[in-house]
Amino acid sequence: MHLYDRHRSIGADGILLLEKPSNRADFRMRYFNADGGEAEMCGNGARCFARFANKVAGAQRKISFETPAGVISAQLVADLVTLQMTEPTDLRLNLSLPLADQNKMIHFINSGVPHVVIPVPRIDDVDVRREGAAIRHHKVFLPAGANVNFIEKRGANEIAIRTYERGVEKSGNEFRNVTLTGPAEFVFEGTIEI
Repeated sequence: MHLYDRHRSIGADGILLLEKPSNRADFRMRYFNADGGEAEMCGNGARCFARFANKVAGAQRKISFETPAGVISAQLVADLVTLQMTEPTDLRLNLSLPLADQNKMIHFINSGVPHVVIPVPRIDDVDVRREGAAIRHHKVFLPAGANVNFIEKRGANEIAIRTYERGVEKSGNEFRNVTLTGPAEFVFEGTIEI
């Protein structure tokens, strides 16, 4: 879409729509990737959505909104937005994924959006665009595809991550109380005719 062009227009990874909810939530969020395809959820986009709903729709400091991935809750405190994410599902560890002339060991989890996680020894050596695209479009993940996250362990409590985008607390084998916190700032405001 021409609005997403960072060199000739506003620039964006996608577009968020604020709609009336169809369930018990305060709002409904729809997210479209830059290619025009609708995605189930976008964590960073959801933080921006919560800030936007607060500013333009009079949402309170605690709000909820429905997405195709489920109902997300948000809490706004000063410049930070914390999301209570839907509980991840479909955890699959140590899967062998056939790619070209090799089998790549991967992990998979759906956090509202499908994610492939691949541990690597040196994250800076990964061709994220090439390898990520091959995995994202792999027949195993069709038709929706998956985000592909390459991770490097850098200490007992630190990882580096590089992600090829598709368009936490652990309890036993389940993940619970998953949140995402970060700032959400207004960088552009305007009116367009569609």
